[in-house]
Amino acid sequence: MYAVRSFIGCMLIVAMSAISVRADTSAVPRFIDPGLVVNKASLDGLVRLRFVTTLDFPPFNFADENKKPTGFNVDLARAICENLDIAARCEIQAVPWEELEGALEGRRAEAVIAGFDITPEFRERYDLSQPYFRSPARFIARNGSATEFSFETVSQTDTRVGVLSGSAHAAYIDEYFADANVVRFPDTAPLYNAIQSGEVDYLFGDGISFSYWLAADVSQGCCQLVGDPLLDARFFGRGMVVAVRAGETILRESIDAALKELEDDGTMETLFVRYFPINPFAN
Repeated sequence: MYAVRSFIGCMLIVAMSAISVRADTSAVPRFIDPGLVVNKASLDGLVRLRFVTTLDFPPFNFADENKKPTGFNVDLARAICENLDIAARCEIQAVPWEELEGALEGRRAEAVIAGFDITPEFRERYDLSQPYFRSPARFIARNGSATEFSFETVSQTDTRVGVLSGSAHAAYIDEYFADANVVRFPDTAPLYNAIQSGEVDYLFGDGISFSYWLAADVSQGCCQLVGDPLLDARFFGRGMVVAVRAGETILRESIDAALKELEDDGTMETLFVRYFPINPFAN
């Protein structure tokens, strides 16, 4: 399962409707190897390409004002279908998270695009596309102290770092910043309050969640991302993928080819700007 499904869904949906900031695309990374060579075979024999997703993972997949699926993953699925010239046979359906695999295995869908991570279990059971997105871990600091940040300062015993208790980000801090004065919070509300009030010097957590909070009015413009984005597969996942049934090599390779072309032609960057008000990868 994708490691960062702990988004505060309601908060993000409200923020998305209120935020007009456009993401800085200068640091939008490429996730697919530019040298990747894959076969984009004809899908003339494919009766339909139905993607299943969920409605509980904003900004990737959620319900719009008409209760229809929308989000980065949903728009990406449509772009894949257009790239493969099968838009007329393309369908997107929302189901509960626990029904995604059953829909695929029961042939009620041909692909899952809902935030699946590359895990050994999924590799054994399904054919997985190239990763098209990875969520960075980030530090944030109050604006006045942001210039003082360095990874070395995080390890100082008098530096207070706020994290969500029990999260992958807390485990990362424990391993790589063992001397930091870690303050653990049970939920996001007290976590964000702590950086605003000065109870902690930095927060460490999911860059996407942070970017939405920073862009929302509730943050009161207090803070900013600091340091470099951190991508560690062991803690934060190997990347979002599209899953198809095992043995569906032609379909999987066609999806890989489409994903690469969508990066090459700028479509992925367009989707990035649409759904990320602050670039979670920006320095």
